[in-house]
Amino acid sequence: MANFDTPLNIFDPKVYLAWLAKIQSYDLENNDSAIKTMVSALCHGEPCFVVQRFSGSYNFCFQIRFEGGREDMLLRFPIHGAVMNPRKKVEDEAVVMRFIKEKTSIPIPNYYTHGIASGEFDGLGPFILMEFISGQRLDELLCSGDEFKPTVTESQLKQVYEQIATMYLQLWSLKFDQIGRLSWDEKSMQWYVRPDPLTIKQNELECHGIKVPGERV
Repeated sequence: MANFDTPLNIFDPKVYLAWLAKIQSYDLENNDSAIKTMVSALCHGEPCFVVQRFSGSYNFCFQIRFEGGREDMLLRFPIHGAVMNPRKKVEDEAVVMRFIKEKTSIPIPNYYTHGIASGEFDGLGPFILMEFISGQRLDELLCSGDEFKPTVTESQLKQVYEQIATMYLQLWSLKFDQIGRLSWDEKSMQWYVRPDPLTIKQNELECHGIKVPGERV
């Protein structure tokens, strides 16, 4: 199995293109993908298929639909070559999602599982599987360019700001004893904070070959 514990240390377009070619090698006809067999295995063999695939700056995603009618899922891979610590990123995301679900009423997708692709999918690296939420970006809903759309009312803006403020207040109410990475201890069944937080700025530094000291997992 490929080793995804060690940071890549520097961005290399060849690494990214090789990884992208590998994930595209699973493409099938009618916009489907063999990736569906990986998700099916994670969901007790339930038949499924790929609805769409899309990517951003750091993640490559598959929207998965099940033949039995259950909710759609999102399978997300950190992009190899853009994310310097993919395993660490996925583990942190999984922990934070569980924590927010338990400690707040902030609406986020349901988390299902995470791990490292293996078997016929070896080499794709870490992944996280979560509920797929359909919707529209807030900036696209409210704005046209740098201005609010003329159809947006004062009451709508007030409602949006109130919802955002409520989310921030809930997050600010959570207290920790230090800055670091949120973690879960299986033995004590307690949340705790460990050193070496993972940030976008750290990722950018390591993309340019600047090693950031800290714990590696």
